[in-house]
Amino acid sequence: MSLPYFLTHRLVFSSFSAEDVLQVKEKLKANDISFLVKKKQSNLSGGTFGQLVDKQIAYDVYVQNENFDLAKHVLNLL
Repeated sequence: MSLPYFLTHRLVFSSFSAEDVLQVKEKLKANDISFLVKKKQSNLSGGTFGQLVDKQIAYDVYVQNENFDLAKHVLNLL
């Protein structure tokens, strides 16, 4: 039985921009760092008056615990 991802992975990047997440995924792939992307609706009730549509989905990128420092370095987030 494998452990759940939240025990084996750490959050390395979070954004509302699909384009930013795509760039992060490409950098991680180029450095052979495996990752998971989780999408979350920021408002499940169908939207909020005045809220931008492109800001309703949050993207979280996780990497394995042992690759966290390398991923942060690759993404220049240190």
